[in-house]
Amino acid sequence: MKTLVKKIFSYICETNDFLKQLYQWYSVNDTAQFIFVTMDADSLFTVIPNEYGIQAVREYLCKNTGFTNGKTKMICALLEVVLTIFFYLESICTIKYGALLCVHR
Repeated sequence: MKTLVKKIFSYICETNDFLKQLYQWYSVNDTAQFIFVTMDADSLFTVIPNEYGIQAVREYLCKNTGFTNGKTKMICALLEVVLTIFFYLESICTIKYGALLCVHR
């Protein structure tokens, strides 16, 4: 996924990458017409519901890769597992309908 994410137009790797892109943008635009505003989005992925994130990945893969339907489904199924199953203390857990469900291993 990392290789695909890096190809997204709005992808910014980290602070230095942001500053480099900002410098390039300022060098080709008339900055007198713009007001620069910043916003710090810390841990944004935690507020995006998993089903919306998976749907966005599915749509991106369908539109921007040559992946077969089967490969796209497999990637999205694996993504769902990664996003919804985790270890907590000695248990394997998931969150369903707002409740933490765990199985002790």
